[in-house]
Amino acid sequence: MLRPVANKFRIRTSLLTMLVSLILVLATALLLVSYIAGQKIAEDLGGRYLEKTRDVVSKELDGFFLPVMTVLKSARVWAREGVVEPLDMEGSNAVYLPLLESYPQVTSIATGNEKGYSYRLGASKGNYKVRLTYAWKPGRPADFRIVTPAGELVKAYHEESQKFDPRLRPWYVGAKEHYEKAGSAAAADIFWTAPFILNTSKNPGIAAALPFEGPKNDVYMMTFNFMLTKLSNFTASLRPSPNGMALVLTEEGRVVGFPATEAYPTAEARLARIKELDNQMPHLDEVGQPVLAQARSLWGEIFAEQGTVRRRIDVDGEPWRTMFEPYQLADGPKLWIGVAVPEADFLAQVREQQRLILLVSALALLGALLLAMWLARTYSRPLRKLAVESRRITSLDLTPGEPIESHVLEAHELADAQENMRTALDSFARYIPTEVVQELLKRGEAAQLGGRALPVSLLFTDIRGFTTISEGMTPDELSTHLSEYFEAMLTIIGEEHGTVDKMIGDAIMAMWGAPVERDDHARL
Repeated sequence: MLRPVANKFRIRTSLLTMLVSLILVLATALLLVSYIAGQKIAEDLGGRYLEKTRDVVSKELDGFFLPVMTVLKSARVWAREGVVEPLDMEGSNAVYLPLLESYPQVTSIATGNEKGYSYRLGASKGNYKVRLTYAWKPGRPADFRIVTPAGELVKAYHEESQKFDPRLRPWYVGAKEHYEKAGSAAAADIFWTAPFILNTSKNPGIAAALPFEGPKNDVYMMTFNFMLTKLSNFTASLRPSPNGMALVLTEEGRVVGFPATEAYPTAEARLARIKELDNQMPHLDEVGQPVLAQARSLWGEIFAEQGTVRRRIDVDGEPWRTMFEPYQLADGPKLWIGVAVPEADFLAQVREQQRLILLVSALALLGALLLAMWLARTYSRPLRKLAVESRRITSLDLTPGEPIESHVLEAHELADAQENMRTALDSFARYIPTEVVQELLKRGEAAQLGGRALPVSLLFTDIRGFTTISEGMTPDELSTHLSEYFEAMLTIIGEEHGTVDKMIGDAIMAMWGAPVERDDHARL
């Protein structure tokens, strides 16, 4: 009996399922590996981008501030040794003009004393402007000189409106406090002001000031004013990645080194933004960068850590890697270096690889479907034919069927085995009528062991004088005659629905009424 076909699959279905599942598993594994690798790359590359940019900005700050600080301390020594006299304009110009030429980040140098005398030298339209003021003489106007970088006089004039008093300036007040605290000019540290708007150029700046003593023990305060516009020009030109940025901040989170931004791409635009903010340096959320606007909300947390801080910030679904690290000015305030880089900049190749994996997986899936269909056809077509032939043989239709051709070795072997089975059954059918076997199969008795008692009719027959006949023939002749005899006898027995029990020599034993019961077995 055939088994039920529940939970059985066709070869085509199973091949399609297995190949598609294999491709999906491989594609998923590749994507998972790619994602994990992408996250690892994000961590490694992101850190490298941030650290490399931080180092560049840190070196720029060193180059921006440290040499001038060294010169500032040297100027104190020069004053004490009489190399330069603060009241000597010509001598001061000779010393300080080369300094301004060598350090373009310094926009001006100024001195002042307790009487209110002040000397200032600053850049002015390719030349330099010298200003001398006398605060203790209210009626005396300020003296101005325009000189070339070589110190040659271009123009001299007075201005009544200039009422500048150095003693009121933050740099003077701070340097004086350091002097009083240290007890001498030589022991005093550099005083740094907070970022401010320079009085003359109206550009953002920061001042470094020191007290110094002349050879006659007269005390002066000196300041070097740094123009932070030049620092912003550097940070705004710095691109750690195609869309990354770097900036410099104060401890309050105000920007003194602008980042690269489309909102304020030029020095003029950045200066205009400062003026819009009432001459205040902008906060993080006031420079036109969404990622920095979000960092503003974290600034208190960042500042509290007082060390290198890394944060991953999402901007409209796009992740950014950020880093903030303090930069300590010697004897001065702490600045912060900030770097922000979108992950897309350094994960572009990884994401392209992921898209490529998806495309390859889709193509592989399509190829797997086509391959599975071809394989299923290659395997299933001969198997279907074998199944049809098997059903035909089961019903004892033993006529030769259509030849089964296949390049699959197993299918070819199975077809040969089936053909051998058909031939064997065809030979067996000579001894048992086909309809008897069909009836047995129909009733399921072919698979039963044991027996039962039935009335049957038996036939015993042999050839008269067979021994004498066989002695007069050769083996070949005898075989031919027996074949003809058995063919005739078995045909007649089969036509009358008899079953051959055995053949012994020339004898035949046949029966009727079993295994299929018949009422007319004796007549048959």
